[in-house]
Amino acid sequence: NINDNTEKDLDNSEVFLIKNEGFGKIEMKIKRDENLVNQRKGLANKSHKINNILFIYFDSLSRPNFHRKLKNCDSLLSDLFDNSNNNYESFEFFKYHTFSNPIHTALSMFCGVDSLNEKYENNEQKTMYILSLLKQNGYITAQSANICSKHYSSHNFQLFQEEFDHENIAMFCEPNYFITNNKNANIKGINSSFRRCIYGKDSFEHVIDYGKLFWDTYQDTNKFLKLSFFDGNERTGEVVKYLDDYLVDFIIDIINKGKFHKTALFLVSGKGKIEAGIFNKIENSEFYAEKNLGSWFILLNKYGFEEATIQNIRNNLQNFVTPYDIYNTMLSFINNCYDTNCYNNIKNKSKKGNSIFNIINGYERNCEMYSEIEEKDCHCTKY
Repeated sequence: NINDNTEKDLDNSEVFLIKNEGFGKIEMKIKRDENLVNQRKGLANKSHKINNILFIYFDSLSRPNFHRKLKNCDSLLSDLFDNSNNNYESFEFFKYHTFSNPIHTALSMFCGVDSLNEKYENNEQKTMYILSLLKQNGYITAQSANICSKHYSSHNFQLFQEEFDHENIAMFCEPNYFITNNKNANIKGINSSFRRCIYGKDSFEHVIDYGKLFWDTYQDTNKFLKLSFFDGNERTGEVVKYLDDYLVDFIIDIINKGKFHKTALFLVSGKGKIEAGIFNKIENSEFYAEKNLGSWFILLNKYGFEEATIQNIRNNLQNFVTPYDIYNTMLSFINNCYDTNCYNNIKNKSKKGNSIFNIINGYERNCEMYSEIEEKDCHCTKY
């Protein structure tokens, strides 16, 4: 909302722009909904090992580019990688393969369906939008992003009908993202290689600020927070590096304040590189190989987990995984299911995925199993 600083305006807004002589000032507040808190507490599983899911989504960020550009974040995760003596452990899925069409990646990751094949929407074990399942299991939900769209695509948007309890999208998007003049694609629009600033900050800073506020407001409740960043949507792969320090500070702040208890952090990308780099026309180039090799990391507070359960995750780090496995893994957290018998009874899981808490047979998986991966874009064994 853009307002004139009246108390009435401010009371009705969570995120608002205060007019001044400069570019304007952003103010944020999130009003805690006690009725919602009490309602969701009645739905929550009191024996949950994981009460909070922090889902950080990058639209375009290959795993190699994560290591190249988010060096501090990489260092944080590397320090905790395979650390059995620490309360926290990070997991990097080295063979995470996204799909040729980013819409299919989003649908499989958050809805568990394949838009190319209707039978996965209508079988007797019908999948659901992950947000609906989170609410049904007692999680309070929020999202914030620096793009001008609530949904990933207008196509199949009916699959994303559920609304977040708290949401901040349009205020911090770049209105010039969507341009029709391709001649300026590298300097304007969603593929611009310039730093994205709005109201005196990087656009991603506003996204993180909102996330901090939500996490503090609902610190004693089960919650799901999704922060989406589209700074990787450009050919050079450089712009996303500005996000690094802010993201690390956000994660460390949550841990140091004791607010990471019983929490799982996902760092996930929907694809590798949207244009596969400047040299995307060279099919054998490194950039082309990164096109569909996205990033998937999990940072987990291991309190309450058996060592054998954690070891199952470690055993899957070198197995071929897809966004369907991200969907089913979130179902494990939501349903508090970390063994095979419990997992088999989950009604809404995707048949095309598995949970990282189960042993995934990497020898049985290949690109040919997935109609969403075109043959020319298969890099599971080539890279």
